[in-house]
Order: sequence, then C-alpha cells, then structure tokens
Amino acid sequence: MGPVLVGTIREVAIAEQFVNPYTFVPFSPSVPVRRAPNGHSGRDAASLLSGRLLVTVEARTPLLIRGFGTVEDPRPPSRPDGAGGRESIIPGSSLHGAVRSLHEALTGSCLRVFDSDFVPQYRQNADAEQVGRLRLAVVAHAPELEPGQPQPAPTLRLCEPKNPDGYRLDQDDLVALHRDGGLRSGDRLHIVWAEDGEVASVRTDPAGDWVVFLSDAGTRQASRPYRAQVRRLTEETIEIDQAAWDRFMELVEGADDLRTARLREVGADQRFTEVAHTYKPQGARERRVVVGSRHLVRRSVIEGQPLWVRLSADGTRVELVQLAMVWRTHGKSAAGQRIPPGFAPCEDPDDLCPSCRLFGSADTRGEPGEDGEARQRSYRGHVRFDDAVAAASVTVREVRLPPMSAPRPGAGQHYLETAGWAGDGGVPALREWGSQADKGKQPRRLRGRKFYWHTTVPNGLLPTRGQARAHHDDNAMITSARVYAIKSRFTATITFTDLDELALGSLIVALQPHRALGEKALIHIGGGKPLGYGSSRITLDSAGSWVTTARARYTGTPASPLDEPALQRLADLFAEHSETAVVREETWPLLSAALELDRVPAKLVWYPPGDTDNKSKNRDRGFPYWQQTSGLELPDQTATRKGYPLQPLPAVDAPNQALDIVFETSHQPLRRNKRGVDRR
Repeated sequence: MGPVLVGTIREVAIAEQFVNPYTFVPFSPSVPVRRAPNGHSGRDAASLLSGRLLVTVEARTPLLIRGFGTVEDPRPPSRPDGAGGRESIIPGSSLHGAVRSLHEALTGSCLRVFDSDFVPQYRQNADAEQVGRLRLAVVAHAPELEPGQPQPAPTLRLCEPKNPDGYRLDQDDLVALHRDGGLRSGDRLHIVWAEDGEVASVRTDPAGDWVVFLSDAGTRQASRPYRAQVRRLTEETIEIDQAAWDRFMELVEGADDLRTARLREVGADQRFTEVAHTYKPQGARERRVVVGSRHLVRRSVIEGQPLWVRLSADGTRVELVQLAMVWRTHGKSAAGQRIPPGFAPCEDPDDLCPSCRLFGSADTRGEPGEDGEARQRSYRGHVRFDDAVAAASVTVREVRLPPMSAPRPGAGQHYLETAGWAGDGGVPALREWGSQADKGKQPRRLRGRKFYWHTTVPNGLLPTRGQARAHHDDNAMITSARVYAIKSRFTATITFTDLDELALGSLIVALQPHRALGEKALIHIGGGKPLGYGSSRITLDSAGSWVTTARARYTGTPASPLDEPALQRLADLFAEHSETAVVREETWPLLSAALELDRVPAKLVWYPPGDTDNKSKNRDRGFPYWQQTSGLELPDQTATRKGYPLQPLPAVDAPNQALDIVFETSHQPLRRNKRGVDRR
C-alpha cells in the first residue's frame, strides 16, 4: 500500500441549479427471457466454453471500498501478499456485484436484489377531523421485554377527550416548568385555569390530574411560540387491539430516531432528548428556546409515556396508536405491485433470466416443500471473481465523508412514473404511494433501475461533493474513510465454466460497456457512488485470457487465446442476437446515457440543496425542495387551486438534467387552475 494523503475541499459557490446524483433507466418493454441454465440441461455440453479472463480495473474517480477496518481505522481491504506484507485489493464480491448489476440492465433480467414487500411511510396530513378523533393516553402497564421478541401491547390509561384547540400550555409556562425542575413529556401537572380559559397557575405534581405532551419542534413555524397539549387524566384503562399495535410497531421502525447515525449520536439506551424550538417572532432576533424533553422513539414504550390513540366506534378498543397527533402513515401498493410483470426475482432454478443463469440465483424465500421439509432452490452460476489485486503500490487518500441519509423510494416525484400528473396536486400529495395518481387500473410503476452519474473529479484528487465541510464537524453522521486514488490499477482473474457464446459475450460487455454503449461508458465499483466515487474502466488482457471446451480438453487441443478480435466478435454476437433485440433497441440508448462520463456537469451534482453556497448549513437542507415538488394541494375556498405542483425527475436521456434549487417553499397554481380545467 502506498502513502496516505489527506485531501482538502475547495469551498465554492455554484449556480442556482443542481443535478440529482441518480437517474433511472426504464425497465425493458420485454419480459426477461427465462429458461433452464446450461448446467441443468446438459445440451451441447461438449461445446460449451470454459476459461478465464484477466482484467484490469482502473479508477477514473477515487474508489471507496467499505466494510473493512474499524471506525477508528477505516483502512481499505488488503490481504497477505505471501512475502510477509499485505497487498491492497478490491474484493471479488465487490467486483461481482458491480458487474452483475450492469449485466441485469444490459440483458433486461430480473431484479435480483429487490424488496417486493416494501411500502414507504409518510408524515400524516394535518386533517382536522382525524386529529379531532384522537385521545391522549398514558402507558399504565408496559409488559416486560423478552430477548429477541417484540414488546406485547401495553395497557393504557385514557385522558378526557378534548378538541385539539382546547387545553394547551404556552411557551413561557413550559420554559418556567423546565427551568424549575426539568419537564418531560408525560409528566403530571397541577393546573389552575382562569375563567377565560387561560392558565392561572401550573406546577409539576406526581399526583396531578393533568398530563403534558411534548413533541419534536422541528416542523413548527419559527414565527410562532411553542405550545404543548395537556389533558386531564381519567381512571379508565383500555387494551390495544393487536392489529393496531402491530401497525404501530411497523411505523416505529421507520422513525428517524432509530436510524443508525441517530443511535450513535444519542445512544440506543437513552429514552429522552431535549425539545428546542427555534423562535423568531416578527421584528425580533432568532433565539433557541428549550421547553423540556420528549420521549425518543424506541422499539418499546415505558410506563408513564404518553401516546395518542383512536378508539373504535363503540369506545371499547384502541384501533390506532400514534406517537404524535400528526405522525406517520403507510403508503399503499407495495413495490412488487409497481414493477412490470416478470421482473420479480427468479425463483425456479430451472427457469432463470440471463443474469441468474450466468451469475447464479439465491433462494431467499425459505419456503418448505409439500412435505414440510426445507428446500434449497438456488443455482450457483458459472462465473467466479477473484480479488482484484493492486498492480503496484497504490496511493490511499484519507477523506471525511459527508452525512448521507437513507434512500427515499417514497419520494414519488423521483421514483415513480408521473405521466399526466406533472404540475398537478392532490391530498395526500401526489408523490405518495397510494395518492389519487395511483387510482388507475394499476398503481404507478417504479421508474426503472437506479444509476448514479459518472463525473470527472476536476482537481484529480477527491470529488467536492464527496467530502464533509466545516459545518459538519458536530454531525454524528460524519464518517472517516480511505479511498484508492484516481488511476489506481488492480488486476483480477475471472473464471467461467460451461457458457455458450451468447452468455460469454454478455459477460464481456458487462465488464466493458464501452464495447456496446459508447466509448465514454464506465462502470461503478464500490461505495460512495452518489458522492462521486467508484467510476472505473475495465480492460481485458488478451495475453492472459483464454477459452476452451470440454471436447478440446478431452482431445488435448490447446486452449484458444481470447485476443481482441475474438473478444469483439463475442461482444458483437451478444449485441446483435435476436434475444437481445428489444433491450438493445429500447433500453441500451438510455443505459448509454446513464453510464456516459460527464454527461452532466460535476459541479452541479448534489442531492436537492437549499443553498448555492457550499459553506452554508442550508446547502444540505433539502426539505424545501421535497415539499415544493411533492404535488400537494393546499386548502383553498376559491376556484383557483394552489399548492406545490408535482415536479418529476428529468428522463435519463433528457438533454438538460438541471433542476432549480428551492430556497423556500411558495404556493403555486396547480396545472388544472380551476377545478376540472386543465391549464395546459
């Protein structure tokens, strides 16, 4: 391994536009061509091809290979070199995954890594009628936790029903209570109310009749003071319907408090966190107001914790449980219902798509056979990737990676087809899975396979967007990493057995997409793709690559070298084969656009930002963009419909991929300006 260099970031301001880091290549209009693999059929076994490919991976942008070392020492992967030292590598599994992913798109194969049951979660709309049906309750008894088991439903003690605009404590009262002895959500209070409905006096009291509820202040308007709901506790207890508790626990799993970085920041055992409201009344300076502590979202509840519930019509059962008056809800129609027929992962080892025939198919269902016994229905495949070993001493650069959030498939303006709905709005927002935009014969489909843009690193060192900035210093989501420098080279051996010429040609094109998709086509290897890492070019060494057949082995015929003409002939055979025709004509031009180096300007590529200045904290604040483009219609008593018009991500082959930065949200006319009248 070579020297470790520390990179520095150049802080620059950019135009008032950005390019999203990812795009989508639509699914092929043809269903994956499935059949039995060669290893099962035995046909033409004597003429099937076996051999090896000697490849070299060259980094066109720095390579980030994760999963090795420790947080304190995030070294890249290496292995003993046989001489007492260690040699830098790209694990064969990383290379295998990258090549397979591209092969799936090239051949129109199944979605091997795909969660068919996925349904996103959304913040609820503040529906006055629904909120008005909620009652505050307090956990009276929380069952003990069994290791590895979900918590059973607790027993609740109900508070009196009350209109949401009823009993509330003002910000000054909350600040005083917290200052005097600390205030937590769920604390009991003694409150004296004046005749005008205002609070005459309030103090904490373990035997008090009133319960206070504190929630996160993040979505509250800065111009208004923080106010907290309070309710009078009753003696009435109630059980939670099991189905309602199960739904509640599912929604808990999607909470921000349970994200890995958040747990690392506050600790998994911590139950409370400070509630701080950014308060800026008109004409006054902004100030930070701490009103108390709220319960952190955890996979269990504790006695005394307040919850919002909705009772059944007869008042005997709890049919909905929430952690806030406006909380979270599931979308509708799972991911498996949003892909074209035939693209779900292969299940039958005797009926596989091109990629599963070549690389293998894993049985992830775990379903028993008719006799109840476990069945393993996997297929090993015909290709093995060895580790790619550094061709010489490689330079390793140290980098602090910026915070990265989880993918947002629920953002339908990016992930779903939006034909006919762009510029319009509805309730819930049209971006949501299950909105009125899904009310056709079938729900809107996912836009396709996800790819990240390839962009040159202008300074030849580290991508600007791939480095943490000064204001990230106190962010627990910052991680340190070491990356292989640009121009690092690694060699690997790929062994293949019992392939026909079509399959071998498809493997060659997946390794070298420029043979079929244009000279600028690259392949992504490793992690950090949205941050500008991993763009690579693979070359094939003819001198170290060869092919033979079973017949040749038995007759003693020497293996044939895979020289450049032979490699290109196999690649052309794959490209011109009738089995590839529809994918080639419909998908390859779009895939070529996604893989083309510098198709978009590197300086514009960023997740939806909130500012043009790289040094600004608002640079990473994407909330205004996601809201402004969501397709939400706002309440309006006039004929003019206003809201946040749905704005889809540009198509992968659109000449201009730039989107406007949203600094703050603003209501806009929707496409059908008057109800039922199309503005187009």
